[in-house]
Amino acid sequence: MRRLLLAGVSMALLVSALSLGASGTAFATHPATKEVKCTSAVGSLSGTVNLSGCNDRKNTDGSGSAVTSTLTTSSGTITWANGGTTTVDEVSEIPVGTETCKSGWSEYSASGQVSGGTEVDSIPVGWLFSWLLCESSTGKVKLLKGTDFIIFNDSGS
Repeated sequence: MRRLLLAGVSMALLVSALSLGASGTAFATHPATKEVKCTSAVGSLSGTVNLSGCNDRKNTDGSGSAVTSTLTTSSGTITWANGGTTTVDEVSEIPVGTETCKSGWSEYSASGQVSGGTEVDSIPVGWLFSWLLCESSTGKVKLLKGTDFIIFNDSGS
């Protein structure tokens, strides 16, 4: 009888732990590092840009994606590999030149501001994003070699 009672208690504890784990941590946010950096961004002007090599793995799971115009000329949402999102707006893109990108590609600087999303505890509203990108005459887009896509706190704190 004692074994049966202990087995029942053990099973109840296991079920409780499993249900708490599934509901308590699946979409928990973690404090961000002082910035989120992604070392690769590739895509097409008319489609999606894929971000990878992101350092803040707890909040991004290392990668994300967005409609390219979200990160160049309009507003929208970055969807991270962990299912979280970061919404950006006040996005602008300015031409920088053609000297740094390879032949047939033009360099642009794009930036904007975080305005919301599910990751606001870790990538807060008001943080900025910036990247230098190369755009080809055939509609491809990629991060300028040697630079990062970066989301950061510019308030000095």
